[in-house]
Amino acid sequence: MNKLQDGDQIFFGKGKKGQEFGGGPLPLPCNIRLAVARVLKLSGAASIIVQMKEAADDADTPRYLLSPGDFLEILDAKLRLVW
Repeated sequence: MNKLQDGDQIFFGKGKKGQEFGGGPLPLPCNIRLAVARVLKLSGAASIIVQMKEAADDADTPRYLLSPGDFLEILDAKLRLVW
């Protein structure tokens, strides 16, 4: 199996049962999700989101509460460091 490279096109719904599943997912929402995921990872916001999700899963762990303004300031600072 070949490993995909950045920019390679992925074809959905071309297999034997492709029509059974409606031809696969829509490329535009998949590309938007990928772009958002890359920004979150590069900015460091993804790790904060993981911490928040882990804190929400267990009542015994401390909870991280960030206002939307604080979150955006952290995201902005991280993006300035990357760029």
